[in-house]
Formats: sequence, C-alpha cells, structure tokens
Amino acid sequence: MSLFRRFFVLVVAAAFLLSFSACKGDPTVKKQKYLESGNKYQERGQFREAAIEYQNAIQIDPQFAEAHYKLAHTYVALSNWTAALQELQKAVSLQPSNIQAQVDLGNFYLGVRNVKEAEQVAVALLEKDANNADAHALMASIYVAQKKPVEAQREFEKALELAPGKVGIQFSAGMFEFGRGNRAGAELRMKKALELDPKLVMARMALADVYMANGDFDSVERTHREGIAADPKSAAYYKALAKLYEMRQRRQDAEKVLLHAKNTLGDNPTGYRLLADFYVSVGETSKALDEFASVTKQNPKDFGTRMDYIDLLVGANRLEEASQLVDEMLKENSRNQQALILKARILNLHGKHSDALAILEPIAKQLADNAAAHLQMGIAYNALGQASRAEAEWRDAVRLNPTLLEAQAYIAAVALRKSDAELLRNTAEKIIELRPLAAVGYLNRAAARSMQSDFGGAEADLKKAIELAPNSPDGYTKLGTLRGVQKRYVDAEKMFEKALQIDPNAAEALNGIVATYELQKQPPAKWIARINKQLATNSNNDAFWTLLGRAQSAAGDKKAAQSSFERAVSINAANADALTFLAQLQVSTGALGSAAATYQRLIDGNPRAAMPLIMLGTLEESRGNTSRAQELYRKALDLEPNHPVAANNLAYLLMEGGGNLDVALTLAQTARRGMPNNPSTADTLGWAYYRKGIYGSARDMLEMAVQAAPENATIHFHLGMTYDKVADTTKAAAHLKRSLQLAPNGPHAALIRQTLAGR
Repeated sequence: MSLFRRFFVLVVAAAFLLSFSACKGDPTVKKQKYLESGNKYQERGQFREAAIEYQNAIQIDPQFAEAHYKLAHTYVALSNWTAALQELQKAVSLQPSNIQAQVDLGNFYLGVRNVKEAEQVAVALLEKDANNADAHALMASIYVAQKKPVEAQREFEKALELAPGKVGIQFSAGMFEFGRGNRAGAELRMKKALELDPKLVMARMALADVYMANGDFDSVERTHREGIAADPKSAAYYKALAKLYEMRQRRQDAEKVLLHAKNTLGDNPTGYRLLADFYVSVGETSKALDEFASVTKQNPKDFGTRMDYIDLLVGANRLEEASQLVDEMLKENSRNQQALILKARILNLHGKHSDALAILEPIAKQLADNAAAHLQMGIAYNALGQASRAEAEWRDAVRLNPTLLEAQAYIAAVALRKSDAELLRNTAEKIIELRPLAAVGYLNRAAARSMQSDFGGAEADLKKAIELAPNSPDGYTKLGTLRGVQKRYVDAEKMFEKALQIDPNAAEALNGIVATYELQKQPPAKWIARINKQLATNSNNDAFWTLLGRAQSAAGDKKAAQSSFERAVSINAANADALTFLAQLQVSTGALGSAAATYQRLIDGNPRAAMPLIMLGTLEESRGNTSRAQELYRKALDLEPNHPVAANNLAYLLMEGGGNLDVALTLAQTARRGMPNNPSTADTLGWAYYRKGIYGSARDMLEMAVQAAPENATIHFHLGMTYDKVADTTKAAAHLKRSLQLAPNGPHAALIRQTLAGR
C-alpha cells in the first residue's frame, strides 16, 4: 500500500474512532435504553449487537439523531460503508448543530475519495467557525489528497495551534509528516499522540513504521513491547512483534510471542489463532493443522476459525476429516451456506461434480455475489465438459473478488485453451501481483508472450519460474515447449527429460518428447520405445498408456492401440481422453456398436457434459439412427443451449427429416454465431434459408461455405439448387456438376442428375 493511500485509510479510521463520544440523550425512556445498551456493546467491540440496539432506538423514533450518528460509527466498524454514509447524512440533517457529525461526514467523503464533497463540508464548517481545529485538520487532509503539501502543512499547524491536546489531529499530522519523508517530525507527532492516549494502537504502529524505515530494529521491538505493556489485550502488537522476529530470522522468539498472545487473549479469536496463522504463513502446514485443531476444540463456537481449519484440511488433502467437520456444522445448521460451499468443494475434489452442482446451484441463486460459490461451480461445470458455463462462472468469481487466486488460475487456463494471449497476459500479471514468489504467474505470462511471438520475454519468465520452483517439472516442460517452437529440438528434448527426472509421472513432458520426435519426422517406433521406457518406471500411469495408444495408432497398429486405451481406462475409468480415442479407433475399424457403447460409458461418467452426447449423436447419425441422434443433440442442448455443434447437427436433421423449419433456422443461426468461420455452419444456415424460401440470403451464405470448403459435394449441391431457384442456370449447372464429380454415388446424385436432365 502506498504511503498516500495508507494516509487516508489510517487517518479516516482514526477520525471516526476518536470522535466517538457521548451526546445528550433523549427524554424518551425506551429509546434511551436501547441507545445506552448499544453504547455498551460498542465499547466492548460487539458491533453487530450494537447496531441492532441502535436500530431498535431508531424504530421507536426515526428522528433520533444521536442513534443515527452512533449507528453510522458502528457501520464503519463493520465496513458497511454505504449504510455508514446514509446514517451520517441522516444524523447531520436531523441535528445540524452536531459539528462533530459534520466533521465525520467530511472525513468519510475523503475516505471514499469524494474530495469535492469533503471540501464543501470543510469550507462550510470554517465559515461557521474559523477556529474549528477539526475543520482545519479536515482541510489539511483534503490538501494532501489534492497534492498540495504546503497548504496541508499550514492547515495542520493551525489545527495543532488551536487544539494541541486532540490526539486525532496529532496522529493525522504525524502521518502527513511520515508520508512526505519527514521521519523526525512523524516520530514527534506519534509520541505526542501516545502521550495523550497510550492505547492508540494506530499511533504506536505508525511509530514502529518510522523506526523500521530508519532501520532501527531495536526501537521497533521496544515500541511493540511497550504497546503490549500498555494494552495487553491488543492482538496487533503481538502479531507485529512476531513478524519482526520472523523477518530477523528469530523463529523461536516469534513462536514464544504468539504463544504468549494465545494465553493472554484466550477469549479473542484474533489473538488465540495468531500462532496457527503464523504457521500457515511460513508454510509449516503440519504445525498449523495441529494448532488449528487445538484452538477449534477449545473454541467450538468460533465459526470463522472452524471454517479456516476445514479449508486448511482440504488444502492438505485430508478430505475425510474436513468432510466430517463440515457435516457436523451442517447438523447444527443445514442452511449454513459457507459450510455448503465447503462441502461442494470437497465433492469436487472427490470427482462428484454433479453432486457438487446440486448443492451449489440453489446457493448461487441466493448468493449471486459469492465468489467462492462461482469458483466451485466453474470447477464442476468444467469437469463435466461444459466449458462455456465454467468460464462464465470463473469470470463472475474474479469480477466479484479479483484477489481470488484459484479463480484467476482457471481463467488463465481458459485463455490458454482459447489461445487468447491478451486475456492470458492480463490474468498472469494479476496472479504475479497477488503471488510474486509463485511460479504459476510467470509460467502463464510466458505462454502469453509466446503467443505474441515475444520469445525473449517468454524465456525470461520461464527462467524466473524455474528459479522460484527449481524442483517443479513445470518450468522445464514449458521451456522445452518454447524450444520446440523455436525449432531447437535437441534443447527441447533436454528440457523435457529434465522435467521427467524431477517427476517421472510428468505426462506433459513425455507428450513433449513425443511431439519433438514427430516434428523431426522420427518414426512412430521411436515414440513407442520412449513411452515404454517411461512406463517401466510406473505402469499405472493412465496418461502414459493413452499416449502409447496414440503412438500405436500412428504406427498403424490398431489392435495394440486398442489394448493400450483399454489399459488406460482400466486404471482410470474417468479418463475421458482414453475413452474418446478408443471410441474413435472403434469407429475407424467398423466396430460401430462397440464405439457406441464406449461413448455411452463416457456419457455415464460425465452426465452433465454435452460433448460426449454430441459424439454419440454423430455416430448414430452416421449409422442412420436419426431419431436417436436428434434425441442426443437435444440432450446436449439442454445442458448447453448455445452449443454450436449440437445446434448445427440438430438443425440439419430437422430439415432433412421434415421437422419444424422455424426451429431449424433458429438452431442454424445459433450454430453460426458460435462458429462464425466454420463452413459447416454456413452450409446449414444457407440450406435453412433455402428451405424457408429466402434464396438471396441462402446464396450468400452458401457462397461463403463453398469458398471455405471447395471439395465438399453437399455444399456444391446446396448452392447449385439455390442458384436454380434464383434462375442463374449457368452457375446452378456448374455447382451441381461439381457435386456429382466429387460424389458420383452420393445421397444427392439421383436428384442432381434429374435436375440437370430437365434443363
């Protein structure tokens, strides 16, 4: 966070905290009782309870200015900025004499960067009272926002002259001095603020920052220890002191401080979980899990800590324990939406994606702004083959929470699949911003740069990724891929082999080696030998068996390929690639019944995926089972209403089978939108226009189709019939004859001969 931004975050927070003082009460006993109850909750830091009490008072008397004012402060503490602004505005309108409320309103405007409104408030206050110290301090902060340091200094000096004993003004002036590099001045002001209020955490933390900027670590340590002595119940000092020790490689001292905090702040969640959070931050997952287990057991009603513990268990792949804890929470409250999202996440990790969606879809309707729900829905849809829906969910997740790293990573994967270099680069840079010491952002940016032919930049990113994660195969694999693009095949193979040394199960690296052989026109026998060598290290790697099957297919050994694909599926029944290749192989050998059964296995394993339905539909269509094909295409469209392949194929079958032409035309238009450069969709839409009698549009669309696929007999037939309708007999005859040349025994041959003979 920049010093400029930090100035406003801290100064505005201080302005609200330090201005919260008692006002005169209303004579109505009941509303006053609620007000006083709210004040007690506020003092104890129970802001939600305080808000309820203030709301009760306002319900009795909507014109109760003091309740509106204090409710505004409560909303600030709860980070409900919109409601806080509304309540402040209401308080000021009801009680114009409340000068402090007007000062707070000005500071609020400043905090949300509405400098113009803040300035109007400050000017109005100074017109009423030129000696209002708070108004001068507000004006000083406005000048800081306007980057007018001379004017800001003048106003701070005036405010301090008028009210040297106001802690908030001393603090704000100190932050101003620190922000402009005057550390001695900042130190002086922060010390003065602490003389006025020894428990002002923000001032003491800012003083420690001054010492840190000077490199005076002993003074930083002393300041935090003085804070603990002054306010032993403040978790911030323990956390800051532990962070200092960690930075100075005094790990044991850090743990001692946090253990002391846990014992001292036993009733404060922020305090008793500091040690657990510390272990997470330094990557000691085992210790973190033990510590979270301990504090969760001691504080069973702490919902937030329980959720974080479950999240950590999931991250450590201890799914059964996590699932048990989630189920316990759902027994307590079956509508606990956060617990339900966690349950769906665990189901996704178990591969039960349909079950996950059954939980998530109702939640998404209620919690449209929940990024975590959208993330998990995207994971489920993607696993079920609904890529477009998955992408939409992930885009919603990052829109709602740009810092959600996992969602950003999935968007990067989408960009990779689509070869969208701009999206990939933007997403990669966001990941680098969030996790600068993680390799994944650099790997993705390298891919984007490769797409843009920036090979030098890509190489620099890949070397950075390898530097950050030298024991991961990913950087070497991607660098091998880059070397392949550069036609440096020997270097590429070395990188892939290095990746396999690190991880003998790195399927992408083995794929890279085989691709390198293929690019060098090495015989498939060499591919097969290398794959078998890797299989010798692990014969249960289904991805390796799938790759072997593909190599054997390339070598023409279909029997061996089928055996390899079947072996892959026996190891992993959910291996969609192996099932797909197996079905395609069965089609190529004429075993259409077996292929249909294999596609059905793919459908059964992915019941919410559209593509397996489409593949089986295409097979059934080729077998003449058009009614079954239509049924399968309709099911695919139920899952993905805009799937272009399903829409295209169903549209054509409807036209050829005497179906509803209006429905067929709509489907053809959907297909064309989804695949605007595909000759098949142009042909289908053109033929739909023909069937509807819109011959001019049919001709234009079919001309585009025949240009893209000049050797397609069906498209020539359709275009010839269209020219016949628009009375261009020369072109009609040319295209019909060409269709007959390309497919002399095709399904339209008899009609073509009949049409030509009638001329």
